[in-house]
Amino acid sequence: MRYIANRLLLVLCLLAISALSRADASPNTTAHLLQLSGISRQVEEFPRLIKEGMLQSKQTGNNIKDDTFNAMLATVDDSLNTSAMLEEIGRKLGPTLNNDETKVVLSWYESRPGKLITAAEEHASTPEAYNEMIQQSDLLMKDRRRIDYARSLDELLGATQFTLDLHTHTQLAVISAFSSALEPDTQTQLEIYKAQVKQQVESLRTDIEQFVILSFLYSYQAIGDDDLKRYREFLETPEARTFNRVTMQGISETLQRAIAVLAKRIAEIKIDKPVSPGVGKDDIFI
Repeated sequence: MRYIANRLLLVLCLLAISALSRADASPNTTAHLLQLSGISRQVEEFPRLIKEGMLQSKQTGNNIKDDTFNAMLATVDDSLNTSAMLEEIGRKLGPTLNNDETKVVLSWYESRPGKLITAAEEHASTPEAYNEMIQQSDLLMKDRRRIDYARSLDELLGATQFTLDLHTHTQLAVISAFSSALEPDTQTQLEIYKAQVKQQVESLRTDIEQFVILSFLYSYQAIGDDDLKRYREFLETPEARTFNRVTMQGISETLQRAIAVLAKRIAEIKIDKPVSPGVGKDDIFI
């Protein structure tokens, strides 16, 4: 089994794992729900993830002067306004779940097993946990019963597809940043890069699916079978399915728009052209 040794993917996997009378739920209620479910914390990770990707790309040989690169990094924070992104996700969620349906989801995240699982997901998202997960991977992958359970969660959450989508968006953010900086007038070339990224990420589907399963196994290894059964039962409810679908869609849409803003703003930065030839796609894929 070949694992993807990249902490960016770990965070993306865990985001996919935790994403998850018609009186609309109030903004305060939806904001509280996003906070309890861990969605808020994960969305707030996006600027750092993209900057980490840009740093990795620069270290592979992209010859951009430090002052220019620092200006690009600063633009990430301005372009990816996570508070605005979360507000938009909340606006999508509010009209979709009524108050009673929202209470069903809230009651899970406020329950003892709900808190245990959310805490386990948060613990698993640290760099130290990533290293430990890789070290324990062989042992974790021997538990066929838990693997079957993890696969069932993947199907319920659509975690593998969502991680693929997020990985695509993250890659495109990095490529858009460097392409806009080095060749701000070559939109055609950027579109070619985008097509290549989507093809490359799709080729990772099997690896990402295995990584998602491993992330489930590691995250929930200390959670008892009864609590995990209750978690799956919750995920099977119409309320949970709606919550996960709307939040995942909202995250994807807001991130795509933020990336477009990022590319536009970086293109407006006065760039000192590198002495070496222009950047190629193999130099900016991470």
